Amino acid sequence: LFSLTEAELIRVPKDRKVFYQQIRFQFRVTEENVERANRLSDLLIQGVLESEEDCTAMYAAIKEGLDNAVVHGNNKDVTKTVDINFLIDRTKLTVIIQDEGRGFDFLYYLSNVDNRENFDRARRRIMEEGRRGGLGIIVMHRCTDRIEYSGSGNTLRLEKNL
Repeated sequence: LFSLTEAELIRVPKDRKVFYQQIRFQFRVTEENVERANRLSDLLIQGVLESEEDCTAMYAAIKEGLDNAVVHGNNKDVTKTVDINFLIDRTKLTVIIQDEGRGFDFLYYLSNVDNRENFDRARRRIMEEGRRGGLGIIVMHRCTDRIEYSGSGNTLRLEKNL
């Protein structure tokens, strides 16, 4: 615990020199809170990104990340929370979304984001069967400049260059 605390004390001043702004919020998994988180995320994005296309893309990625955290990570459990951290520096907007779930095999999904067959299969599932699934990570990958999972897969990092 002490070594972790010491590492954080060293990191924080370095981060302050790099980041212009950091905004963090946390919410319990309710429909109303998810809507509020989406609205707040949209406002933050609009204040940082210049092009409407970039704003729309980043909003879609964050919304998908939040939906995945709520539905797949926390299983819509209202006793669990989702943590969102917006970091703005000179070159990029970074959004970190963390849920209380046990994670998933993110390496498999990330390794298939450029596979056209997986995209077509997910699209057919939506169009023909009316079921969602399979497009989330592909959408986030296409809408951001970088997507990364850490830990067991319950922490998502999205980046968009400014």
